Amino acid sequence: MFDNISIIGRIAYGICCLESCILTFGFPKNEWKIVFSWLWSIDKVKYIDDWTYAAIECLPECILEFSTYDSDWQYINEYVYKHLHKLYSNCPKKDEINEVLYCISEICGCHLYTGVTKPATDSLCVLNNELIPLLKKINVPLPNIEYFKKFTIDENHCWGANISRNMIDIPYEFA
Repeated sequence: MFDNISIIGRIAYGICCLESCILTFGFPKNEWKIVFSWLWSIDKVKYIDDWTYAAIECLPECILEFSTYDSDWQYINEYVYKHLHKLYSNCPKKDEINEVLYCISEICGCHLYTGVTKPATDSLCVLNNELIPLLKKINVPLPNIEYFKKFTIDENHCWGANISRNMIDIPYEFA
């Protein structure tokens, strides 16, 4: 189903899955803007691996592991850390959010530093065997795949072109 969608398109699908979670859980959208602003910065990064490492650093399990900010954080500043720590500490579905965010980072991370050929099977496995079953399990509606089919795997060694949130016509958004 995602075979012809670029890796960046698959990441965008994952981000829209997280948007769907936040809406379904009824969380205040304004509290999550910082998360989505960062996630959708994928179209502005120079190196995709930096975006992936930042994604891992922003996981609830990573943020909540420490009670205070220190200089060991490579990708987030103190303001972001404090915001995320408070957000995740008060989140009744932090485990589910953590799993979705982990899947998003893994869609990208599984192809870092490897030669990728069509259909970029590793990220397909993350989508089909982890992310989609998770959303079904927690009763969160899946975004319509039709919005993502225009992001072809035939460009940029399967990574595809950069995608910004305004390129996807799903009616909800956070940025």
